[in-house]
Amino acid sequence: MATSSKSHKAMADSEWMSRLRKFASSGVWPAGEGNRPAPRQKKWFALYQMIEKCPMQRPGQRSLFGQERQCVCHFHTQKGDVGPQSAAAAGLAATETQVTSSTEASTSSPASIAVSSPDPVTDAPGPVPVISTTAVCAIVTAAQSRTETSPQLPHLWSEGLPPEDHKWIEKYVLKVGPRGKLELQNNLKLWYYPPQPRHLYHQAPAPDRFFAHPLLVWMPYKLWKVKVVCPNPACGRHQLTGAGLHKRARRVLDVDRIYNMVTETLTCTKCRANHVSWSQTVLKQLDLAHRSEFRVILTQKFACDIRVIRLLRERGLGNSPTWVLKQLRENHTEEWLHPARTVAHGIP
Repeated sequence: MATSSKSHKAMADSEWMSRLRKFASSGVWPAGEGNRPAPRQKKWFALYQMIEKCPMQRPGQRSLFGQERQCVCHFHTQKGDVGPQSAAAAGLAATETQVTSSTEASTSSPASIAVSSPDPVTDAPGPVPVISTTAVCAIVTAAQSRTETSPQLPHLWSEGLPPEDHKWIEKYVLKVGPRGKLELQNNLKLWYYPPQPRHLYHQAPAPDRFFAHPLLVWMPYKLWKVKVVCPNPACGRHQLTGAGLHKRARRVLDVDRIYNMVTETLTCTKCRANHVSWSQTVLKQLDLAHRSEFRVILTQKFACDIRVIRLLRERGLGNSPTWVLKQLRENHTEEWLHPARTVAHGIP
């Protein structure tokens, strides 16, 4: 059986660089040049994002101190008191520094960058510096290696926690341990709240502070040093000890918001059984004061706050699960609009 040949070919590196230079010079993706680089095209997608986030893509903006923005992607011509040739040399030096630091251990041939000099007659600005393919691969590889070596949240934490909560939890709840891994800070608290949005912004803010969620750190053994024994009769009430963080994070529905919850794992050194701190094995052994701090109703997939259940206690006319659902939607909407309205009008 005859096999049909592919109807398309991979685009050459020179064509990709030409499109990226046009995108950097005009600020918009050139019409008729096809789609933008896809995330699976890691090399060109990383360069596209680098150009898109470059301060030179938004001309006229200045820093808080009135200074002009500088190019960080090395695809823009430097504008200022220096001439075109000096600007190209500055971009060349900055790019060669990044390439040399990332490739001196892996390759013996230096990355080359071709720069066109300006016309001495017309004194017109020279074209954008052209970065070679070797330099592109070196810059992208260095960026990926820095991302892979940086400490990350526990695996299932990163899946259970929304992306907008990763940054502030790493900063306020965790720290880098001696082995380079993230671990809990020393002075641990039961509740953590994300940084609130400012009342006034001089530049476009990141959306993380507007959509972050509180965090409940339910770790009674680590917080209060409570005594919890193994439920196995063969162990003879052997005391459970801490076995590190539980790798799953839960999202809990409250009456006006959603908050996250993480916990710890306790283990019996005698029978080697593990128990999660939000299980009934641990909760029923806590005293009333500590037990009342845990107000979450858990199922296998979902979790809600006890205050949501309390809305169903009064079985009056119209007080049905449908009414509770509408009330929750209204409360959540008002809570989400409150910080946006505060920042927009500049009122506390």
